[in-house]
Amino acid sequence: MSYPASIEKALAYLQTLDIHENYKKGFFPYTLFWKNGIALPPPLCAGFFTNMAVFAIMTFVLMILLFPLFFWKWHDPLLQKIVSCVSVSLVGGFGSALSFRGEQKKFNIPKWKDLQKLPDHAQNRDG
Repeated sequence: MSYPASIEKALAYLQTLDIHENYKKGFFPYTLFWKNGIALPPPLCAGFFTNMAVFAIMTFVLMILLFPLFFWKWHDPLLQKIVSCVSVSLVGGFGSALSFRGEQKKFNIPKWKDLQKLPDHAQNRDG
């Protein structure tokens, strides 16, 4: 993998935990950021507001792309459509962030800053 060093370290730490495989390798939008050198913390390591912002943005993009196809009347005002997308996105982002906060506490995962201070797990296994 060609991820930033801080992400490699976080993923190595997550590999040592007894958690679902999807949490250990990252989700699609995150892997896209990581491959491009953007060190956005994995959801289980990120703070509440970081997760809320990321998932709200992802929900907003999906809403903009999919919502008009299925649910909107073409004669509704544009402002109403935008307010609907923003509202649903914020609620979705909040719910996702709350869910990940619960998982962080359940698995006792340290905060992103504290995780970066831990010794490198990959080196400990090889050394």
